[in-house]
Amino acid sequence: LTGYFTKYDCSSSDINPIGGISKTDLKNFLVYCAEKFQFTTLRGILAAPPTAELEPLTDGQLSQTDEVKTKSAP
Repeated sequence: LTGYFTKYDCSSSDINPIGGISKTDLKNFLVYCAEKFQFTTLRGILAAPPTAELEPLTDGQLSQTDEVKTKSAP
């Protein structure tokens, strides 16, 4: 009904606890927690490519990442 939009920058809810933290600081904090507290699942989050997930998976793989621009329609 409303189409795609971004609410509160990259948040998808009304509560955005990490919205005021820079991406660099957040990644550094995740690395610290992964190493200090052995939260191994954080390594998968850190290794995941940034994507808005606007396109469906192709053969189980991401079709688009935030760094790669898609071709525009003619």
